[in-house]
Amino acid sequence: MLVSRRRLDVVVIAIKRPEILRLCLETFKKNLLKQYNVRIIINVDPVGEENYSQEYIVKIAKEYFPNVISRAPKKGNFSKAVHWAWSHVETDYFFHLEDDWLLKSFIPKNRLENQLDIKDIVSVSFNISSNTKYPQLYYNSHLKTFSLRPCMFKAQYIKEKLSDFKFYEDPEKQIVKNVPSKTFKNPKFILYGDDHEGRKIIDTGKKWKQKNAFSKWENKTTTTVYKKISKQHFFKSIFFAAKYWYFINYWRLRYAK
Repeated sequence: MLVSRRRLDVVVIAIKRPEILRLCLETFKKNLLKQYNVRIIINVDPVGEENYSQEYIVKIAKEYFPNVISRAPKKGNFSKAVHWAWSHVETDYFFHLEDDWLLKSFIPKNRLENQLDIKDIVSVSFNISSNTKYPQLYYNSHLKTFSLRPCMFKAQYIKEKLSDFKFYEDPEKQIVKNVPSKTFKNPKFILYGDDHEGRKIIDTGKKWKQKNAFSKWENKTTTTVYKKISKQHFFKSIFFAAKYWYFINYWRLRYAK
């Protein structure tokens, strides 16, 4: 007997870095998303590796999840990307995912959803460090708990945040400043798992940025995430390329296979 899987919209914010995206989708599908009937909502900004198009990145997403809607803007803006993707969410819960994360181990969906089913909890995020560092409490805005690390959101909360969303300000920063919403007067953001549970995710973007000579960049009129560094010492570039090659292959063998 076939059991129907719960529908889940998955927001993916990406740039042009195919290896990183494949590792992301492979590990999240293997360890979490295969338990759902997934629709991908992907924005690909025109930043990253010059040999690849935005359309190529969308095709990679379709290899893992055939049901995909996409946006490929001519100019990158992180806040616009997030706003567009969030605006297209249709499921009660949705998963927010940026392309430079991998998921280390299996996450039972019932355990994740049981946390989110508590009335005022609007977000359950995966921690990049052990939960020992941040005791598992019902956090408030003063503890910097709202995060766009990989997390499951209640869509109603996010939808209410879109009405006064600013395209020139980082989404995390603007929501942290004004946490309550119409429906959720005292929203709570928690970490997945128990108080002393180990980290679940790895940031793969740092090694990619070093290898490809990109840095994060923001100003008052745009939230484009990455800017190419004009000059990088030859031997430093060789070192970072070798380091990236080592880690990308280690991560693939350790977590994706």
